[in-house]
Amino acid sequence: MSFSYTHLDNPSGTGPFTFVPTYSDTKEIAVMGYNGKYWSSLEVASVSGQTVTLTSDTSGLNAIRISNNSSKVKAAVTNGSDDNILRADSAFHDDLVVAVEDVTDPTGNSPLTPESVTIGGIKKHVGLDAKGGYEFTGGFSDRLSGQSGANDLGEYVQYTQAMSDAGQWMRFGFSSAAQTSNDSPYWTEPTPASATGVGLFGGSYMPAGVSKMFDYSFDVSSYSDAVNTGDLQYTAATGSYDFSECKAGDLGLIRFDFNIIPQFANTTLEVALIWQTRTTDGTPTYTFPLTTQPIFFGEGTVGTPYLNRPIISAYFASNEDVNAVALPAIRANNQIQVSPLTTLVTIQR
Repeated sequence: MSFSYTHLDNPSGTGPFTFVPTYSDTKEIAVMGYNGKYWSSLEVASVSGQTVTLTSDTSGLNAIRISNNSSKVKAAVTNGSDDNILRADSAFHDDLVVAVEDVTDPTGNSPLTPESVTIGGIKKHVGLDAKGGYEFTGGFSDRLSGQSGANDLGEYVQYTQAMSDAGQWMRFGFSSAAQTSNDSPYWTEPTPASATGVGLFGGSYMPAGVSKMFDYSFDVSSYSDAVNTGDLQYTAATGSYDFSECKAGDLGLIRFDFNIIPQFANTTLEVALIWQTRTTDGTPTYTFPLTTQPIFFGEGTVGTPYLNRPIISAYFASNEDVNAVALPAIRANNQIQVSPLTTLVTIQR
């Protein structure tokens, strides 16, 4: 039996409601009701010809749909979930409910309309937006040599005692020139995508709907300029992580890879993202250091290089977080040498 239905907006009473699809057995007639949020099954009292009467009043519903293939509806809707995916009562499984995007869509492009459900499951596009992903770059403007992902070579920059005394953060910016030079794929299979302007993996493993995670040329004075006074001081730097194609509810895990050479024993190193939330039009709202666990270099560490790969987590609670700009940064209680190498950005959903 083919699967078709009649859609009726703003129903009232219990019927009888006239429907068009033909059927071979009255048991195959199924009626679903939509309350503005969920579809749920409605009990059929009787079927006569091309009309159906229900046992309950439909006056509070936005719409009903009368289908001619109840077995197909049940196979698609339940799919092992005890008939609870589309129920609107308290018994439904919250983690299995999928909201209806457009109940009037006749094309099957909206989840959980009768056109988009099939025996054994739901059309493949449901859940694609939940796919996370990652991108990786060595495009730091202070990294003038080395190859992203292939080695840990790079130049050291000095975090000075004056910076330490002021409590100033040293930020590490990005540049298009460094990204082009450093993000050179070191493998041949699978064939690497072009890394230019994107990252070492060329966007091959990015989250669904995301085409960029770094802005190598970002330069806006409200964030890029140095701040040398106040409680939050940081150095000038251009570029930024780019979360603008992510969405509220995402979780960012940002790994910053760098070498350190302690110059004094008992040095405590702090690592952070200097994070600035912004409105859609780019107006800054809050600027703060998003820190991770400090790293301590004790006796016997002076003059020895150490590779560090701390991870900083960042949740996207609102569109201001999605529009945020950020750069990795360090500060310490003593002068220290730092060599920025690479950064891996992972978005979880």
